[in-house]
Amino acid sequence: MIHISNYIRQAKYLAVTGIATAALTLGVVAAVPAASASAVSCRVFTPVIAGYEAGMRYTAKSFVPGSSTSGCKDINIRNVQNKQVSGDTCATFKVQFFPTWGQDYYGKAKQVCSKGPNGPVVPIATDVLNGTEYRVWYNVENLSHTHTFQIVD
Repeated sequence: MIHISNYIRQAKYLAVTGIATAALTLGVVAAVPAASASAVSCRVFTPVIAGYEAGMRYTAKSFVPGSSTSGCKDINIRNVQNKQVSGDTCATFKVQFFPTWGQDYYGKAKQVCSKGPNGPVVPIATDVLNGTEYRVWYNVENLSHTHTFQIVD
């Protein structure tokens, strides 16, 4: 009976110690601010619009540059401007990925509002590997409207 009691006490001690360690670790991780794209050197470019399909325009395919060119790990958008509506600095964007192992797929659509000339950088895809092939799609409210924006990767 004494051995069972000792095992139960030891198990409780280990459980409490494990939970405390996990809480401390999470607290330290949460206290470290997330790095933003502007904190590292990133490639910034104005994409070439390659086409239109199903109410959205899309850019020419691009590749996430290697770490020698860019320190970003995300695909970001900034400086959105509707050329026909002066106050419109928002659009909905999504990324189409072309993995080497198979079928292409789309990320989640995200509304981005960012006015420039050096507006906020808004991520639309995070933790993207170097060399990933992708294109960016954005919504078109009216076929006669065109948007300009910059991709930061």
